[in-house]
Amino acid sequence: MALEPTPLLLSNLYWITLLAVVVSSASGVLKAGFKQFDLFGVIIIAVATGLGGGSLRDMLLDRDVFWINDQTFFIASLGSAVVIFVAARLMTVSPRYFRV
Repeated sequence: MALEPTPLLLSNLYWITLLAVVVSSASGVLKAGFKQFDLFGVIIIAVATGLGGGSLRDMLLDRDVFWINDQTFFIASLGSAVVIFVAARLMTVSPRYFRV
């Protein structure tokens, strides 16, 4: 049984992927914030965290890297890094919320 992707499914997958990049970047920012990184270091960690997994997946599958084809993912990663960096400096987040 073959599943034909509908435009609605493709649109939903796009937005889910974009949300995953933003959330992954935010987690990288918060982790780097506990180490007292400056804004440049936080952005590097956020981009590596937000885009690294999908980039590795695309390279292993011999596909075009997703964020190079669509710069929205890179911009969202940068934007979330800056917003979370500023927000984290304005409010205190306890490290106990990050225990697994």
